[in-house]
Amino acid sequence: MNEHRSEAVFVGENIQDEEIDPLKLLFTVLRYKWSILALAITVSVLASLWAYSLVPIYRATASLLIEPEESKIISIEEVYGLPGGNWEYYETQIHILRSRALAMKVFDFLNLEKHPEYLPANKPKSFLAKIDIVKWIKNLLPDDSVEEDKPKAPVDEITRKNILVGGLMGRLDIKLLIDTQIITISYDSEYPELSASIPNALAEAYINSFLEADLERTQKATSWIFGRTSELRKQFEESERQLQKFIENESLVDVGSINGLAAKELDTLTNNLVEARRKRSEAEALYQQVRTIKGGNSLEQLESLPAVLNHPFIISTYTTRASIQRKISELSKRYGPKHPKMIAVVAELKTVDTNLRKQINNIVQSVAKEYEIARAEESHLNQAINRTKNRVQNQARDTNRISYKLAALQREVETNRQLYEIFLTRFKETAATRDLQPVNARIIDTAVVPRGPYKPNRKRIVLIALVLSLLFGIGLALLIEHLDNTFKDSSLLEEKLRLPVLGVLPKIKVWGSNRRAMHLFTNDYKSGFSESIRTIRTGIMLSNIDNERKVIVVTSSIPGEGKSLVSSNLAAAVAQMKKTLLIDADMRKPVVAESYQLGETAKGLSELVSMNAELSDCIHKSDIKRLDILPAGVVPPNPLELLSSNRFKLVIDELKEHYDYIIMDSPPVVAVSDPRVLASIADGVVFVVKADNTTHQLAKRGVKKLLDMGTHIIGTVLNQVSPKKKSKYGDYDSNYYSYYGYK
Repeated sequence: MNEHRSEAVFVGENIQDEEIDPLKLLFTVLRYKWSILALAITVSVLASLWAYSLVPIYRATASLLIEPEESKIISIEEVYGLPGGNWEYYETQIHILRSRALAMKVFDFLNLEKHPEYLPANKPKSFLAKIDIVKWIKNLLPDDSVEEDKPKAPVDEITRKNILVGGLMGRLDIKLLIDTQIITISYDSEYPELSASIPNALAEAYINSFLEADLERTQKATSWIFGRTSELRKQFEESERQLQKFIENESLVDVGSINGLAAKELDTLTNNLVEARRKRSEAEALYQQVRTIKGGNSLEQLESLPAVLNHPFIISTYTTRASIQRKISELSKRYGPKHPKMIAVVAELKTVDTNLRKQINNIVQSVAKEYEIARAEESHLNQAINRTKNRVQNQARDTNRISYKLAALQREVETNRQLYEIFLTRFKETAATRDLQPVNARIIDTAVVPRGPYKPNRKRIVLIALVLSLLFGIGLALLIEHLDNTFKDSSLLEEKLRLPVLGVLPKIKVWGSNRRAMHLFTNDYKSGFSESIRTIRTGIMLSNIDNERKVIVVTSSIPGEGKSLVSSNLAAAVAQMKKTLLIDADMRKPVVAESYQLGETAKGLSELVSMNAELSDCIHKSDIKRLDILPAGVVPPNPLELLSSNRFKLVIDELKEHYDYIIMDSPPVVAVSDPRVLASIADGVVFVVKADNTTHQLAKRGVKKLLDMGTHIIGTVLNQVSPKKKSKYGDYDSNYYSYYGYK
């Protein structure tokens, strides 16, 4: 019991989503292939009708080169010229091309107001547009349900023209080619000629607008410069007259030369004074040294003075004295001091020393004289400089006023002259370039009349519709398959219910009465269906070899899953090997008696349990060897009470003694409680699930009801599986069966 309880809990658990199987996805698409193709063909046909009903649209393109800077004829950027070289500049030009002013010029130039493009009554209509849908709907509806059209207010001419120009602007496609200075102008129209004429006209209007703007700016600049030049000429002439008048009144020759002469004289005296002061300073320093030494009366100190040492006579005397001293030294080695030669030489040395002293005294006296002369010269230059300064100051009082006034008048004349020359030059340049206006744009390629329509691309529309419809169909098929929670194959059945799968029965087509389906195993012994029944029989017999299961209940979740078909054919298969009894335990809707043609009055299980008939009267022989039938008999008012009685258990126990296997056809377990009672006295249960019909939740619910009673479920049977699906999912392949002679 605990084992069954754990199985019930295990079945109720959520099973993790399996990984995506590409093969199953392919099988799903193949299964819905005809629906997907039908959807794709339908959508493609509708797309073709719609695409070929559209009015063809033609497009022509003109290319315009816009240079960020003009080719300068003259340097007059202040008068006219374009900023440029940046992204904002090209964006500005694109907005100018898209402006309403240019569009209005093109509209008027081409006289588009009378063109059929802008006359709705004359426009070519598509196939679908020719159908007056509004009128057709009004004809279908009652007269009272259709409101009367209210008269619209008349539109004035200006508003109407603005609307038409807006339509022209809306069909323009203007863009800048990446990494270039080229702007393309395209126009879409139902008329090929118009699609080419509008881009060309817009490009010409754009260039002409720049020429007109430049001409207007040049004219304004010329007029303003001319007026300003006249004023500056008058100012210049007046300043020259004032300067000339001032020179004549002051009798000026060259004020600058006078001031320059006085300045040069003062500069020369200053330089001489600096030199005199230098000489006086040097003489004074030498004089002070001489005075200091002379006070001490030291001849040796006087001899050390630079003025004495560097004197030519002193240098010559020192040379003579040195020669005499050498001579004395040489003679002293031969003669004594009283020798005449020695006496003569010594006398000569004394004479030289006497002369040397005299000469030194003379030099010392000359130093004093030179000092006095330097002082006198410095004093003289100081007096001369003072006199010159006084004279310059006296002249400056008169010349400063004249020089200042003269300089101011000269500056005014020069300023007026420069301004006048600049404006005169600009005026001549502007006047000369009035008829030579460089433009920043030129047409590279003119728009030509297109040979074929630009859109719609009908083939592309149909192809896109086909591809999208195929993708949508495939996606819808996969979605339906994903949302479909019915069982498709045995692996899914085993995975969801966690029960062994005894066999998979193919989908069969039964003509005539239900008896043919109940006896398929006997009637067509070599069919794939019969082999599947034998597989189920083998699984049941091998489920427990040591403890043979004699009483087997066949049930399902809901009606219509094929439990009666499985129980009848399974009983026939088991009867080939063992003595078997087929009991119709479905007291609510029995089918066994009818399928075996026992008649409506045939006695059966209800009479046997209620003891209204003997066992021999209720058991019916079949055409199949070793197979007996116990029909349901008369339907009782409360079948559950009858099956729950002890008498029913005793009947089953008695039947076990006479038969090797008892196969009971039970009602659906989710619909009624009868199968739970039958399962409680049975040795095992075979649970039938109909493919592509029974949901996972419903099957789990039925299995859980049985497991809650402690029932042993031998396994499950997947019924009514299409042979193609079985082949795809690996459950069944008719080729394998045909190899062994089955069909």
